[in-house]
Amino acid sequence: MWDLKVIDISKPLYLAVVEALERDIASGLLQPGDRMPTHRSLAKKVGITLSTASRVYHEAGKRGLITAVVGRGTFITADAGKKAAVIDVNQSMLDWDLGIGSPISKTDPDILPLAEVVMHKERFPYLMSYSSPQGLPEHRRTGSDWVARFGIKAPPQNIVITAGAHHALFIICNSLLAYGDRIATDFLTYPGIKTAAQRNGIRLESVHMDADGMLPEELDLLCRRQNIKAVYLSGRIQNPTNREMSTTRRLELREVISRHGLVIIENDSYGFLSHSRSKTLSALLPDNSIYISSLSKAFYAGLRIAYVAAPSHIVKKLTQGIADNMLTVSPFCAEIASECIKTGLADISIRNKKLALIKRRAIFEKIFADYIFESSSQSMFIWLKLPSPWRGTILEAEAAKNSIRIFCAEKFVVGAKRPPESVRISLTGVENLASFKKTLHQLEQLISTINCCSNHVSSDEALSPPSANRQDAK
Repeated sequence: MWDLKVIDISKPLYLAVVEALERDIASGLLQPGDRMPTHRSLAKKVGITLSTASRVYHEAGKRGLITAVVGRGTFITADAGKKAAVIDVNQSMLDWDLGIGSPISKTDPDILPLAEVVMHKERFPYLMSYSSPQGLPEHRRTGSDWVARFGIKAPPQNIVITAGAHHALFIICNSLLAYGDRIATDFLTYPGIKTAAQRNGIRLESVHMDADGMLPEELDLLCRRQNIKAVYLSGRIQNPTNREMSTTRRLELREVISRHGLVIIENDSYGFLSHSRSKTLSALLPDNSIYISSLSKAFYAGLRIAYVAAPSHIVKKLTQGIADNMLTVSPFCAEIASECIKTGLADISIRNKKLALIKRRAIFEKIFADYIFESSSQSMFIWLKLPSPWRGTILEAEAAKNSIRIFCAEKFVVGAKRPPESVRISLTGVENLASFKKTLHQLEQLISTINCCSNHVSSDEALSPPSANRQDAK
């Protein structure tokens, strides 16, 4: 239980207490999962009113420092003090990036001839002007055709064009949800939804998962305890664990989601790598779903285009959100993206990426043959379980000292439960294949040779660990 002793009395009391909480988390005095005192106990200990104590807990929750569990109390979050942002501009750039999922841009064909054709069109000036916040009709028709590849039946009027998946998540949180609303998400989830939610005052609620993904009974229980508005999922392949949800699990989740009237936010940005014909949750519940298909990982990331499919009443809100946020997404970039898809250039890029990933995955599996990891031919990442006594946070820091970026499980965790001692390894962040292989060897040597830490605490009961190296989740 937190024993607060020092606060800065020159500041408003509630802020002083919150900053003291941040300080004690940063110093290690408070650990993930530690129980916080009740509002009344904190008020008595610090000498503040009950309403001020409530402001403390509200602000601390907004900053992602604490999470409340109905019937159990309030706890320090597992990622408290660690930024969820995919890119932290305050951190120095590292030479070898095994963290960020870059799209292997060198595999993209030369786009200059296509861009020149677009620039010489009579309507080019039209593409350089403001356009509809929803996107031009012809671009939305291409978007409709694109999402149809993944089993999503959405006419052009139900497509919204955003500046990538990150932008889509921010627009959804800002225009569809209200401050203080709650979204259910996997215990381990994509950092982009964490930052989008935090910036917009949205609370993420953790749902436990197993080898098949989110547990329907846990989602149902959460919805009975909290007023949940939406559920966020990663499409066919779970990010970061590479777990592929079965058709049976999707049907079970559909029943729970329908019963509680939740909106599905499904980020299927890696769907282009999928060879599965099974329907996504959005395809199973089209009237209740927002389906995001970003093009950035598939081809020409600099275009920053994503297609969002949603029912009409949601499309209007998202369109207004884009109008309020940036007026319109670049029509020129959307035109280039459309031409890439219609001419087949996008398919060439995707084919190149799949071939590159086969080589890179084989290199990883050879170097890390003695480790437990989860891999999939439908993913650009590896989920690597660390051998004892390694802790993910410590390995991330040690790797950074060697100019290697990796992401430990704390970057992805939601809630108070300590995450497994695992790291996500990007197969695509280092563009040069020889450098990629060299970097993996350096990381493996670091893991195998340094006796880094003690007091290793395993929490793998939160996820069902694979019994062997999984090269394909299914």
